[in-house]
Amino acid sequence: MSEHEWKAMNDRDFDAMLSQSVSELPPDDITEDVTPWRRAMNRILFGFALCVITIKILGLDYILPAVGMVLLLLGFRTLRRENGWFAACFVIAVLRAVDFFADFILSSTIYKSEILTPDAQSVITAVGVALLLVQILCFWRGLCAVKRKAGLPPTAGAAFAFFVWYVLGVLAALAQLEGLIIVGVLLISYIFIIVNLCKLSKVLDEAGYTVKPAAVKVTDLCIVIVIAVVVVLGCLAGYIFGSSYDMDWKPEKTAVTDKTQQIKSQLLDLGFPEDVLNDLTEEDIAACDGAEDIGIEVYDGYENGDTKWDMRTTNIAVRLSGEQDEWIVIHHFEWNSNPGFYGTEALQLWPAYRDDENDIYSGGNFTGRVLYDKNGKTYASPYHWLGEKTYISAFFLDAGQTKIKPFAAFSLPSDGERCRGYLAYSMVGRDDLDYDKTTQGFTSFLVYIHQWDWLQYPVKTAMEARMTNDTWTLGGHEFHSRFILGSGKYSLDLIKAAVEQAGAEILTLALRRAKVRQAA
Repeated sequence: MSEHEWKAMNDRDFDAMLSQSVSELPPDDITEDVTPWRRAMNRILFGFALCVITIKILGLDYILPAVGMVLLLLGFRTLRRENGWFAACFVIAVLRAVDFFADFILSSTIYKSEILTPDAQSVITAVGVALLLVQILCFWRGLCAVKRKAGLPPTAGAAFAFFVWYVLGVLAALAQLEGLIIVGVLLISYIFIIVNLCKLSKVLDEAGYTVKPAAVKVTDLCIVIVIAVVVVLGCLAGYIFGSSYDMDWKPEKTAVTDKTQQIKSQLLDLGFPEDVLNDLTEEDIAACDGAEDIGIEVYDGYENGDTKWDMRTTNIAVRLSGEQDEWIVIHHFEWNSNPGFYGTEALQLWPAYRDDENDIYSGGNFTGRVLYDKNGKTYASPYHWLGEKTYISAFFLDAGQTKIKPFAAFSLPSDGERCRGYLAYSMVGRDDLDYDKTTQGFTSFLVYIHQWDWLQYPVKTAMEARMTNDTWTLGGHEFHSRFILGSGKYSLDLIKAAVEQAGAEILTLALRRAKVRQAA
């Protein structure tokens, strides 16, 4: 063959010449080395599938999408020189991988919610969905271009159906559509689309001979190893340096003013516990000036479900003198032994004035701090967060409702002794009411949230865990719903419907007594 004939030969003529000169096709392993098409397409299709799968067990809902991101990156990396559409898919795969793994590492710290506000997270999610849809659209157009190059009709209905499926899935998520029927239809249609894409890939296997593989300077294995090392080291650094709040610990001042000492003496005379009194700031002690009566409750052992903590809680109510009914309420906690502090702690306060009970109202802001001892010295720090937190309820009955509750968030040192703290607030009664203040009763309590283990993913603070899993305990059993269903004059069908729809976990049953003839 002359040099002129050789240069004039196109790809199709070259394939025909090979078919005439070779009696049979080479083995599949050799074919895969020659053409990158089959391997690249398998990676892309498996990558898309794994990014959709959600199996919330053993961390698979995070591991499988991570594997899927890597497969998409490697697959489109191979085909990026074939046409402009696949090149765009590769660029988008890089952007999505950077976003995904950055979020993956950030989720190993407690600072994700502080760095990314809910609005920012919504924007990032929307951008991620848009990139995915554009990637699938470019994937469809890239397949059409490959078919045209292979001399086939430039259509790829399965890829376009893939795009439509994702659009419908996004719309269903925005509309909050649920149910087994919707999930079943989406799953069956998704499997059908993937099967047809595999068939399309098989039809285009011969087109792989004309695919232009991208120059490879770094092997796929090296890319996988680099990604794995970066993710592992990033998550490890997150657990080590980003698992606790940065507390402002300072040595406690021992000197107090004469006025403060005078108030302390008055409180001690009324029976105020000295160990709790020594933990109060001068401002909180000054707020108790004019105390005329004190109510105290002390509990050894804090029960939360089936768990009993080695903790002492002291609840104190200080009634102040004056015409107006005014109280200072103090909730104090102290660990009798170190249970192991692995990250964050939280307090949720249920003040006495909630729901306008007993016509009493908040008298000001919440105050408090945390303390610990080490080497004979006492260290104190303000709470990392102290105030009212607005969140969406996770209860079955009132899920989706906005709630506002007082919270305190903090971290304690792992080597601290006598780790303790308190919350205080004031409340006042309506001065237009005529009642005996000495018999006025109220209920105020504190919920302590303790992190028992350092290993969690995604990392969630104790306060976030409380807000997303707001449960309550009765008789050693934990419940999610505060709805208690009474069955009096209910039909069985109505009871069943109320339980299934309202999520009631406690039912009261009214049984009629009937005389039963005693057997002879």
